[in-house]
Amino acid sequence: MIGHLLCVLFATVLQTMYSQFLQIVRDFITVCIPVKTVTIGPRDPDFVTPLVKSLLVKRRKLRKQCRKEAADELAGKINNLISEFRKNRLAHLSDASPKELWNVVRGKSNSRPIDDNVYLRNPDIVDNYFAGIATDNGYIKSDVLNFRRIDGTQDCGVWNFSHYQVELYLRKIRNTSSGYNDLPCWVFK
Repeated sequence: MIGHLLCVLFATVLQTMYSQFLQIVRDFITVCIPVKTVTIGPRDPDFVTPLVKSLLVKRRKLRKQCRKEAADELAGKINNLISEFRKNRLAHLSDASPKELWNVVRGKSNSRPIDDNVYLRNPDIVDNYFAGIATDNGYIKSDVLNFRRIDGTQDCGVWNFSHYQVELYLRKIRNTSSGYNDLPCWVFK
């Protein structure tokens, strides 16, 4: 009975410590990482990414302030970003059909609606793609439980990991969307 109460108390303290850790990390992210909202309209070309759009706004402000040299330097960076985007634009379409290639080439400049997009006709393709990214097929519950060591005096099963094991597992985290703790994966690396 006392052993069970100790296990419950230990689990409660551990959960409280983890919740405090998550709050501290979220606070650091909020304070240290700036958030900037960029609006991309439906008429903007596909090479206008949020970064390019924010740099264009910054260039416009520099020109209004008559800071021509700084604005011209920023224009060079914008041109490099756009040219890199255009170079890499069709690289992922090596196995695409000619119809799909032309749809990408036309992009937003085409006045007729693109209803024949394979992704719009079959959303299961998109679902399966994102399920494949977010699912670890190598996950085996028994392998994870092999690391669990139960102390003979306790019946609650305390998990003991060395610092090296924790670091090793954190380095192996794949780049996926944030989990239930709402922390991005790069926080753990």
